[in-house]
Amino acid sequence: MCPTMRPGDWLLVKAPPTLLAGKVVLARRPDRPQLLVLKRLQRECSAGWWLLGDNEQASDDSRTFGPVPTDLIIASVLFRYGPPSRGIGRVTR
Repeated sequence: MCPTMRPGDWLLVKAPPTLLAGKVVLARRPDRPQLLVLKRLQRECSAGWWLLGDNEQASDDSRTFGPVPTDLIIASVLFRYGPPSRGIGRVTR
């Protein structure tokens, strides 16, 4: 999710998630449910949600694993509150 979020960022999330196009969510990969992904909701489709990463060139997202069923979307991201070197910021859509 670079540049929006980076490895090591601390996030405040909301569960159940708010599902609106443009929101950043925490979800399980449908092809490997043990893995969690942080992606942006692109659009709702018949099989769930199409999720995209903010870095198109280096992102495993729905272009790789297809739509994500709604029940695999765990939480929506509200706020980044650290680490101190990155500061704080609201996560917007």
